[in-house]
Amino acid sequence: MAEILFGGVNIDEFFLEYNNERSGGFEPLRFIKPGHQKVVLGLVTTKNGELEDPAQVKARLQEERRSSSASTRSALAHSAASP
Repeated sequence: MAEILFGGVNIDEFFLEYNNERSGGFEPLRFIKPGHQKVVLGLVTTKNGELEDPAQVKARLQEERRSSSASTRSALAHSAASP
């Protein structure tokens, strides 16, 4: 499904929720078109009043980097994190 969504739609930017275990892994991001699409990773939740541990947010970013291909890492160098 990710290949169809990221590879087949004419969308420049995706805002994706990655703030809990249910959100899954970052593997589908490998289908992002480098240089054509941007990703905003929702790593911080707005669903409760608790602040995330900054070390855990950093660990999730590093996890995303490890699971992405080299071309996707290049595209994600211009990505953002958001609640």
